[in-house]
Amino acid sequence: MAAEMRIDNFGSIGTRCLFDALGVEEVPATFRACASRHLIWAPHASGSSTQDGPSVFKVLAYAEYSLVRPRPLTGSLLRENGLKNPGGGRPRWLRPSRLPINSFVDRELCAEFQVLEATCEAIAGAVRAGDVSSRAEVSGIFQLLVSGACCISCVAAVHQFQLLWPGLSIAVGIAPRVGKKMSTTAAL
Repeated sequence: MAAEMRIDNFGSIGTRCLFDALGVEEVPATFRACASRHLIWAPHASGSSTQDGPSVFKVLAYAEYSLVRPRPLTGSLLRENGLKNPGGGRPRWLRPSRLPINSFVDRELCAEFQVLEATCEAIAGAVRAGDVSSRAEVSGIFQLLVSGACCISCVAAVHQFQLLWPGLSIAVGIAPRVGKKMSTTAAL
């Protein structure tokens, strides 16, 4: 369908509708406020460039997770699109989708994809992740705030994450683009 429509992204409202259809909750206002501070103060968050030429569009993703089963595990992650986390390697848990307009863009480098993959790695270190029943026993929360609407590939990656960890409560929020004032109360 996306190929026929020639789109890579449904915008903030369309993305929220997709997440609602998948059962992905909106992040709570308290998390939005905390995460927004991380997105604002992240290195290169202004998107400005000291070199001549156009500025590069930056997308940042901040997530926190808290497992209660099989054992307590908490963590937070901040990623920027286009920057590969050192030691991250190729994804082994999630698969990016090729999109119709920007088909040569490596969707593994999307900020939210990197956060989801790194979270899978962290959780896998706490459980026998190769065992489907062990993954089903994982429970807790995962919250993610992204500084722009997710591309269709990243919406699919969130769904893959849901399928891998069905006992996690997953919430995703979309913040205004970095450099604009981020609302702590409005769900975009």
